[in-house]
Amino acid sequence: MVPATAEIVIEGHIAFNEEAMEGPMNEYPGYNATDASPKPLFTVSAITYRDGAILPAVAAGPPVEEDYTGTGTMHAAEILYQPRQAGLPVASTWFSYESAVHWLIVSVRQDWYEILNIHSGELAQRIGDIVFAGKAGFGVPKVLLVEDDIDITDVNEVVWAFATRTHPEHGEVHFPAKPTAALSVYLDEQEQHTYRAGKVIYNCLLADQFPTDKRPVKGTFENGWPADVQQRVLANWQSYGYR
Repeated sequence: MVPATAEIVIEGHIAFNEEAMEGPMNEYPGYNATDASPKPLFTVSAITYRDGAILPAVAAGPPVEEDYTGTGTMHAAEILYQPRQAGLPVASTWFSYESAVHWLIVSVRQDWYEILNIHSGELAQRIGDIVFAGKAGFGVPKVLLVEDDIDITDVNEVVWAFATRTHPEHGEVHFPAKPTAALSVYLDEQEQHTYRAGKVIYNCLLADQFPTDKRPVKGTFENGWPADVQQRVLANWQSYGYR
């Protein structure tokens, strides 16, 4: 008897006194692991499966693969709830799959400064204190904090915001010795064994640096041209030879 909704059921027993070598296996940062280690032996006694059974699998390696889509999406959704519950104007959260979920992108409303009247560094500190303390934030080493004029699901926009809005000298807020996943390749041996390492928020916020009417605006088609010009271009787009 097995669950009717199961795809594949593998039955067996785990030995207390027998071991077999496991690995090496790749992990989610995307690098080829080199170490194998003995693990308790699992002996299979039966396999049951439905017709046309589907076997979900992850072949870990460089981005993008299912380690990121499965865990990143779920954890970003969980993290979104936490700063909102604390009254912070967080608009959305997203793990960059292309970063092997080493970048969590957090966007706040563009009017966050009017709402909170605090410096962006203080807002970054508050967000970090919340994100890095939660279970879902255990695997978050780096946060990119942006305003919601950035599409945080578009890696090109995220890279642009990171490159152009973070000050190279004082654009970082550091959080020393926070609980962390031990699989990132830049960690030293002590950090791997203690599960403690520094984390950081890259502050890409602009609202507190400019008066409301002087804040930088994306130089896009929508923002850079009069409405009548935009309408004329769009109406004649195909006649210009474009699809």
